[in-house]
Amino acid sequence: MMQPTFAQRCSPTDSLALVDLYQSTKGNMWAKTWDLNQAVATWAGVKLSTTGRVVSLNLQTNNLNGKIPDLNLPELKVLRLGFNQLSGSIPNFQLMGKLEELFLSTNKLVGKMPPLEELKNVKEIDFSVNQLSGVIPDISFASLEMFNLSNNKLNGAIPASIAAPNLVKMNLSNNELTGEIPDFIGLYKLEDLNLSNNKLTGAIPNFSGLPVLRIVTFSRNKLTGTVPDFSRLAKLQRISLDDNQLSGKLPEFSYLPELRYLNAVRNKLTGPVPSFTNCRKKENIDISYNKFTFDGVEQHVNKGYVFLCSNQDSVKIMQVGNYLSFEVGGTPENMYFAWYRNDSLLTNVLKNSPTILLTAPGKYRCVAKNSATNSPILSSNIFNATFNDKILVKKEEIVALADKMYPKGVPSNTMPNETKITHKIGTDLTFAVPQSGAYSVKLLDAKGAIVSEQAHNVSKKKVISIPLTGVKANVYFLQIETTGVSQIHVIEVI
Repeated sequence: MMQPTFAQRCSPTDSLALVDLYQSTKGNMWAKTWDLNQAVATWAGVKLSTTGRVVSLNLQTNNLNGKIPDLNLPELKVLRLGFNQLSGSIPNFQLMGKLEELFLSTNKLVGKMPPLEELKNVKEIDFSVNQLSGVIPDISFASLEMFNLSNNKLNGAIPASIAAPNLVKMNLSNNELTGEIPDFIGLYKLEDLNLSNNKLTGAIPNFSGLPVLRIVTFSRNKLTGTVPDFSRLAKLQRISLDDNQLSGKLPEFSYLPELRYLNAVRNKLTGPVPSFTNCRKKENIDISYNKFTFDGVEQHVNKGYVFLCSNQDSVKIMQVGNYLSFEVGGTPENMYFAWYRNDSLLTNVLKNSPTILLTAPGKYRCVAKNSATNSPILSSNIFNATFNDKILVKKEEIVALADKMYPKGVPSNTMPNETKITHKIGTDLTFAVPQSGAYSVKLLDAKGAIVSEQAHNVSKKKVISIPLTGVKANVYFLQIETTGVSQIHVIEVI
């Protein structure tokens, strides 16, 4: 048999270390086993230097079964033992000071993560998909670029100080980590930060000290507070904040020109929906399962990117006096409202008005649709409405008055209300209106003669106040008109 050349000969101490690994992990059962009678240079996964030292050992997906011995391979730079059946604890590898890449992913390793203090040159550590437990030790690796401890059983807080100035990617997801997210000050080169599926609490930092951060993944935690604007993260491309307890309004992200992906699903966020105007590269925005309304949604329709806002939480019905209001935003001409009392559809109310005047007490609910969006309906909670100081008026009286007001025919969008509002003389009459904008308000007597005529410019409060000073006690008709809405009410001044 041909003898190995000098370059193929392996250091005796290195060969003994390899044999130790072979015997400790049932080498005879490996997928690609070693012939111990052959030269080390012929063994699968082993790379030697010109001086015969082992510099790389790659035995991934090779059916290694057993414990990892504390290998004495002082020149080893790459150790890849992932996707096997290795068990027991991880040694501290104190005899492998030149190690640069350490991959032990997807095994059955248990115990605490060792401090690995002797690995001064390590650039990549991957212990993911094992059963490691305990807290994460202090991290101090000057050369470390990639750090992956995902899919273990690690608990406790994330170390407040991580001394790894060259760290680019850190993945601590799918553990049992608690406490707040640190600022990670000093990680100037960090680009990818994944802390998803833990038990982290508190607010999200603004990360002003991470100027090149591109990916933030904090999904499935217990984070609270508002979403920061990440104003110092000009390179940020992906933000995943789904399944937390975040509240308040989403920022415009005006300082994120590279943002492509935003996932804020299943939180408690409220509107209006921002325009994200400065995020010119946006591709996918998903804010489903929050508390948004149609306010701001229309601006994202048919703009060349995916925008999802389905299944928003129920919006509360508000009662002001004897008016019910279901404020869900949206352009009035695009809106459709279906009002129900005791589960029966009300047919005598305007279909594009979020406000109705009560005619009876009961359990009210409303369903709103927006014809300009692909968003599903918004539903209200069930509201137990009270009904006081109301006197029903014959519908014939209202129709007769409407005929006088509109001699050419009553418009289809005019809503007669078969109710009489009782109001004290000498005080202002205040009532809610369906939408903001310019309103014409007329007070007429029973014969249709104008008693008072006013113009109102209604703001966000959507309330009109009419002075009744000088108006005598009597029954009057109130006509309210704006774009797309015309209403007639009966007012009894006493």
